[in-house]
Amino acid sequence: MKQVPGPKGLEAYKYLNMFRLDQFQFWEKMIKNYGEIAFMSAAGLKIYVISNPKHIKYVFSENASNYRKSFLYNEIKHILGSGLLVNEGESWKRARRIVQPVFKKSNIASLVPIILESADESIQSIDSFNGKEFDVSDEMMKLTFQIAGRSFFGVNTISLSKQMNEALSASLEEVVDRIRSIIKIPLSIPTKRNRRLNWAINELDRIIYSMLNDRKNSKTESDDLLSKIIHAKDEETGIGLTDKEIRDEMLTFLAAGHETTSNALTWSLYLLSKNPEYAKKIKSEVDALNKSKLEFEDIAKLPLTGMVFEESLRLYSPAYSTDRSPIEDDEVDGYKIEKGSIVQVCIHHLHRSEKFWDKANDFIPERFSKENESKLIPFAFIPFGAGPRVCIGNQFANTEAVLLLAKLIQNFEPICNFTAEPEFDPVITLRPKGGMKLVMRRW
Repeated sequence: MKQVPGPKGLEAYKYLNMFRLDQFQFWEKMIKNYGEIAFMSAAGLKIYVISNPKHIKYVFSENASNYRKSFLYNEIKHILGSGLLVNEGESWKRARRIVQPVFKKSNIASLVPIILESADESIQSIDSFNGKEFDVSDEMMKLTFQIAGRSFFGVNTISLSKQMNEALSASLEEVVDRIRSIIKIPLSIPTKRNRRLNWAINELDRIIYSMLNDRKNSKTESDDLLSKIIHAKDEETGIGLTDKEIRDEMLTFLAAGHETTSNALTWSLYLLSKNPEYAKKIKSEVDALNKSKLEFEDIAKLPLTGMVFEESLRLYSPAYSTDRSPIEDDEVDGYKIEKGSIVQVCIHHLHRSEKFWDKANDFIPERFSKENESKLIPFAFIPFGAGPRVCIGNQFANTEAVLLLAKLIQNFEPICNFTAEPEFDPVITLRPKGGMKLVMRRW
């Protein structure tokens, strides 16, 4: 087999430091200097970077059974336990079978009133800025967290929603710090940061188990996702999830659900502020429906809004990278891939590669039109992952985002007063560094 190109000797340690401090630079230089399959080995860490859709298809789909999530996900387990994002093997397959029907089309459609009601409240909040500049990323985070709280848990109280948000935010911040740190101090040692993380985890447990017990003891039926998951059964065994498994899945939905959609909406509003002709087109598209309240069926009548959202996911994918680790040695395009190593894909780079996208850095929503669908290269657009582990909530995320974008742009024109390209703050998802300050002006 061929030797995978990559940095050697001291150069490899320079790349290792780059990997720790600036992963975007690491991926860019690995791909630019060493090609579609590149390899770095330093300090016991072995990383392959793949950037060709055909290689991604092989690892994430065709030979997916030989790959699992890498050890880089271990820190996330402190929060999410054995949720679908980090679970593996037969346990993952069982959980996926049980949870998948919960996200069927009819269940998602039933949540549309919650999405629209929350959108109306956000519109009132935006109006309070009276056309002045404000951080739309903060507003979108509040909006999507409110929708997640209501649709996932049936939480309508501001105080409980605030408690959940504070605990989840604190836990994510601490886990990201642990991922970036070389030395992982055991959580049993009461450092300041460990105490904060343990508090956040305990607080999330307290809130979720309390809601779970209340729901199980309630005599009234609820229509949120928590109730549906409590009653969901494995079609093969007839057995449902344990309380611990329900806790892990609900936290996974909450953490992944609101964070990714929030950032996707923020980047969408930014792109529309830079391309105001598309904001006007979206407003016209929504106004043409001539309806006071949108419905699930209306999403199909908003093709441009959907295309704009997809183009936003391409240019600024909230899930900016993903990885796998081979269970056994493998071969990709004639190159040996060692078991136990990390195989990484920089989704952000993939989505902006001139090799696979015409005018890759330009905002062209029409590339996602039905007429151009056949031109898209398989596995070159993977904002929700790829293969059997593709995001289980992708249809809910698309439904939520298209409806929210339609409502927001029907009411407001986003205006950007800065010219510099926003810097990235790649935490769990791709956030704009320092927020995203825009003007949302009434038409």
